[in-house]
Amino acid sequence: MQIILTHNRADFDGIAAMLAAYKLYPDSVPVLPKLLSSNVAEFVMLYQNGLPFVHWDDFKPDNRIARAILVDTQRMPGVRGIRPDLPTTVFDHHTPDDDLPEHMTYIGEELGAITTLLVEQIRGRGDIALTSLEATLLALGIYADTGSLTYGGTTARDLVAAAWLMERGVALDKVRRFLSNPLGDLQQDLLDHLMRNSTTRNIQGFTMTVCAVAFGQHVDHVNSVTQRLRDMLDPDVIFVAVGMPSSVQLVARARIDALDV
Repeated sequence: MQIILTHNRADFDGIAAMLAAYKLYPDSVPVLPKLLSSNVAEFVMLYQNGLPFVHWDDFKPDNRIARAILVDTQRMPGVRGIRPDLPTTVFDHHTPDDDLPEHMTYIGEELGAITTLLVEQIRGRGDIALTSLEATLLALGIYADTGSLTYGGTTARDLVAAAWLMERGVALDKVRRFLSNPLGDLQQDLLDHLMRNSTTRNIQGFTMTVCAVAFGQHVDHVNSVTQRLRDMLDPDVIFVAVGMPSSVQLVARARIDALDV
């Protein structure tokens, strides 16, 4: 058995990359992480009948896992039945870890979204059909991680992949709906805290804003809160650090390509 995994609290790039990997390796089992971002969880709940994902609690490996595919992460999540030296292929658009173990093979490039790389492989095969729902989820993965193709890290290849998916029936109304969720009460509260704890400096001609708070509850979509802050404060670079009960989340965004965050 070969399984496909992504990081916990998966975003759209994570689950879209899982779907793309499944289209490339249809004998694999794409297992959703235990926790999903709220808008991702809503999407999966609404359209699960048209998607190949297996929910975490329904996955029963029976110690038959021979290989794993990781997407949008280089860290193996804790899954029962996985041995420490399991042969693993990693698809990621971040720089590979220096200490990546020998049993892991890294495949990746610095793109706006890892979904882009996998969509390119699907396109290159030429014999893989996509439903409109599948094309929509793949487009969501690219749009979500590139800020609808506006972030500084967006490449021409992200745009080409998105255009190719458009030709395969992307439902833009669904993309718009799931990318434009309004801030919830907790997110708005976090936004207010970050605004009150922000510092902006001019460094070598660039405006850089740092916001850091300790927050008593877990908050989803810190990246959406960061985007709202960036729109309000309009710095060249913004760093947001949020301490939560079980983790610290750090989000960085740059408005211009000259600054690599």
